[in-house]
Amino acid sequence: QPAFYSSVPMKVNLTVLNPMSVSGTVENPRLLLSADGFAGDNPLISAEFSYSDVLWPWSGFLAISLTVTKAGISMSGIVSGRVVFDVISDHGDVSTVSI
Repeated sequence: QPAFYSSVPMKVNLTVLNPMSVSGTVENPRLLLSADGFAGDNPLISAEFSYSDVLWPWSGFLAISLTVTKAGISMSGIVSGRVVFDVISDHGDVSTVSI
């Protein structure tokens, strides 16, 4: 979907499954942009995250709001990257998810 500076943020909703235990949490969500996602040192896209306080039972949500930054005002093309977050089970096991 095309996006541009000052456009309405693009929203993405994900279902998070926790196969390690019946209860867990999402921690440290972040957007990792590839080299095409920067103008110099400035990222072309920013991300805001909201997520379930507790993954119960076995699942929850991760909502992502993507916005083109001012650095992307004159950019035309495709930007790629990954969303990465940790799922922590109630036993303390950690699984890092990258999509």
